[in-house]
Amino acid sequence: MDQHIRRLLDDLPRKPFRSKLEPHRELICELRRKRHTYQEIARFFGSHLSLRVAPSTVHNFLKVRSLLREPLSVPSFSPPEPCPPPAANQALAAPPSPTKRDRRVDKPAAALVLRSVRVLIRFLRTAN
Repeated sequence: MDQHIRRLLDDLPRKPFRSKLEPHRELICELRRKRHTYQEIARFFGSHLSLRVAPSTVHNFLKVRSLLREPLSVPSFSPPEPCPPPAANQALAAPPSPTKRDRRVDKPAAALVLRSVRVLIRFLRTAN
C-alpha cells in the first residue's frame, strides 16, 4: 500500500463499537460456554439488565465477532494407510454392484412380454 495512504489510515481515530451488547461481551461468551441458548440469553438480558434484545441479535453479535478472530488453523493432512494386497482383500470384498448398463431392461424382450400380456387380457375379456 502507498505510504501516503498508510499514514492517512493510521491518523484516523478508531470508532467506538455501535452494538449495545459490546459492554456485555464477556457475559454473553460465558453464558454460551455454559450452553445457554440465544433465547435464554435474551431473556436474561431482559430480566436482569433491563435490556431488550432479540435472540437473533445475540446470535449475529457473536457471529460477527467470531469472524473477526484469527482464522482457524487447517488440520494437517495425513495420507490414509495403504490397503492390504489384493489376495488378502479378496475374501472381504463384496460382489460388485450392478452398473446402470447391467440394470437396463432388454427392450425387445420387454416389448414382446407386454404384447403377450395384452393379447392374454383381450382373450380373457372375450372369453367371459
